[in-house]
Amino acid sequence: MEAVASPAQKARWLAPQVQGRTRSCFAMTEPAPGAGADPGMLQTTAVRDGAGYRINGRKWFITGADGLEPAMDDFIALHRFSRADKHTFMTEEMQAYFRALAEALAALGWLQLSFLDVGGRPVATYFCFDYNNEILVYNSGYDPAGVPQLSPGWVLLARLIRHAIGLGRSRFDFLQGNEDYKYRFGGTDMPIYRTLLRPAKRS
Repeated sequence: MEAVASPAQKARWLAPQVQGRTRSCFAMTEPAPGAGADPGMLQTTAVRDGAGYRINGRKWFITGADGLEPAMDDFIALHRFSRADKHTFMTEEMQAYFRALAEALAALGWLQLSFLDVGGRPVATYFCFDYNNEILVYNSGYDPAGVPQLSPGWVLLARLIRHAIGLGRSRFDFLQGNEDYKYRFGGTDMPIYRTLLRPAKRS
């Protein structure tokens, strides 16, 4: 921006960043595989719809934005809505843990926090790691009072798998658990080994 922006643009956008009053962020709104660094390949358009706009892309990744806290509010709410055991699991301590984890992962570019919206309201969510060329499913949630007849959790999961394929990820890992839906989406069991080392007893 310092090299190519006009004086007016620098005053409006660059100066506040230098002064620490704002910060920049990058949002990818394209369907996979995306435009990369070439704006000429952008496919997303915004069409005026009444007083607003209808955008035909989707914000898959946002870095450096201030929207993580409200997004985590939605994730925690949907997680607690899902089942009674998840509601019990998501204590105040666990909420603080998930928020800290999300912030740390986002700073490293390893967080994939996704939502499926119906009627402008989130009804399903997945909290995943995007690490080492793999997508790792850590946790999820949905609103059973939303649109259960549409299986929003499965719809979002299918989109995430498709997106991972588009990104060229080598694995989509469901991690721990043997829930039926994981096998329906092609999951296979992987052996997990635990090694326990004990100090030798002194004679």
